[in-house]
Amino acid sequence: MRHKAISVAVLTGAAIAFAPAVHADNDSDYINNLKSHGLSPEGTSESQWETAAISAAQTICGMAAGGLSRGGIKAHFEAKYPDKKDVMDKMTDAAVATYCPEYW
Repeated sequence: MRHKAISVAVLTGAAIAFAPAVHADNDSDYINNLKSHGLSPEGTSESQWETAAISAAQTICGMAAGGLSRGGIKAHFEAKYPDKKDVMDKMTDAAVATYCPEYW
């Protein structure tokens, strides 16, 4: 479980673009989506984990806004974090579904 929390923090550091502002309800939906897929804070506070996860989602949507496909975004993070493929896939899918489904 520790690797999941670390992945969120690492992904946050990979920010390359800003996504549009989002509504607080989307944030709750996204966090609940992650938790429903077994992702949760470990080694960090709930608040820090949520902030990092939301930042990661904004990065993912920024990449989508820049023209990357869902597969391209997943491939980017799989190459960067090959041992975190499952976590990256879940985060990408949850981010797209919650914040930026309009890009594909």
